[in-house]
Amino acid sequence: MSSEMCEWRHTGSFRAKQRIVVCRWDAERRPNVLNELRRRLKEMAMDQMDLYSQKVRELAGPGDAALFDEPLRQMILALPDMLGQIRQLVDEWPYITSMRRGLNYLLSYLHNPADCFPDYKDELFGYMDDAYLVALVYDWFVNTSAVCGVPMKPHNKQLADQLPQWIRLSRTLAPAETAYLDSLFESMKQGAYVGELELCGMSYGMIGGSDD
Repeated sequence: MSSEMCEWRHTGSFRAKQRIVVCRWDAERRPNVLNELRRRLKEMAMDQMDLYSQKVRELAGPGDAALFDEPLRQMILALPDMLGQIRQLVDEWPYITSMRRGLNYLLSYLHNPADCFPDYKDELFGYMDDAYLVALVYDWFVNTSAVCGVPMKPHNKQLADQLPQWIRLSRTLAPAETAYLDSLFESMKQGAYVGELELCGMSYGMIGGSDD
């Protein structure tokens, strides 16, 4: 783990930014955005020069790397599907404001240029923090749907069944980064907005460098 630290600072109006991000997630563009993300992730996953497996080995060790490599690769590749399912649930339950807040929160985080893994932002591994946070929110939504008695479609359930393993492995592989994301997620559930969190002056461990 690198000892270097970085800070995620918000210099503008978060709510204004949030409105911009949500506007970009309109129904007409949504499939194209998700399909483009899906295509990009698959390309990186198939790129033999991509450093994903190398970074997993560095963090987990050669003996344990196989425990993390494929499951977390699948979590990253499932990012577009999880986002799509989250959006679908929000559309089905527009009156549950906490769920819409969760989606807006996610989109704002994903749109922010700050990255927990800045040296890998153009690599598959660079999407791990995004996929982890999306998995947290999706797991929350799945549990909400279960409480409300809404039946899960087979595809939803198949994806949802993998969430606990993905979350557990992510926390084991990158404890500092996932702890930071967990704190953001808990604050979001309590009703805080990203821009209202005490992020100015907050620093979190970075793997392999800083995001200038």
